[in-house]
Amino acid sequence: MVQRLALPKRYERALLDGARLRERLPDLRAPDAPPSRIADLLDPLTLSPVWALALRDDEGSAAERASRFLHEWRYVKSFLGASALRRLGVPAGPELGALLRRLRAARLDGLTRSREDELALLGRRQD
Repeated sequence: MVQRLALPKRYERALLDGARLRERLPDLRAPDAPPSRIADLLDPLTLSPVWALALRDDEGSAAERASRFLHEWRYVKSFLGASALRRLGVPAGPELGALLRRLRAARLDGLTRSREDELALLGRRQD
């Protein structure tokens, strides 16, 4: 149906992401959802529908979490970046990406607060 509207790609994607966001609302409202889960749900989406959710008053926890994502969580990165992990011997590829996502999730959820915490999480010592 969106194709029949002949919208520019960015508007088409925003509309489709709005539908995807609606499907994710139960997960966004889950009381035990940690920040890393919220980021996983919202990271792939264009920001327009996330902003629309954040600005709604009647969505409760989902609106608050969307707002936190927009203002805070989407900017969080791990202390150890790709180049640091490569120096630790992690090869480029899927394993590197998975480790970066794991470290970011740990930081979002408050499990790591420093580079040393991340090294410990990975079972590595700082040299």
